[in-house]
Amino acid sequence: MADTKRGDFPELICSDCGRKGCSFVHFGDLVPEGEVGNFCFACWLARDTDFGETGVVKPLGTLWRLVPKEFADKEIKVKTESGSTYILRAPMRGNKFQYRTVLRENNELPFNAAAILLLRIGKSMCLNTYRGDISERLWITSPVVSIE
Repeated sequence: MADTKRGDFPELICSDCGRKGCSFVHFGDLVPEGEVGNFCFACWLARDTDFGETGVVKPLGTLWRLVPKEFADKEIKVKTESGSTYILRAPMRGNKFQYRTVLRENNELPFNAAAILLLRIGKSMCLNTYRGDISERLWITSPVVSIE
């Protein structure tokens, strides 16, 4: 996009989630007219996906959690095209980023909790992972085939 700079901007603060470190600076269709948005990769992916699905430009500062409402506050079982099955426990109480304990059947994960950034059938599930004191690493799966 001619209205987007892509790169590594470690000192910029994400316009949506407020975390330091951005990959995109955008002043086009995905932000309100006349505004410039700085986005981490996860928020860019969520904002771009949401705009593609709804055509609605959300205000800057929207904390993205693209999870179908019926799954927002309960345990979820997600199956992907690669054959993996993920169990995402209900969100932990008292955390604004909605971290959940995450397990993968028959295979360990390099993290123990994550916030769901994107969960849609036919799209790759995108998680913002958390392991000990290290956060903000993305985990992207093959496309989702079912959500229970």
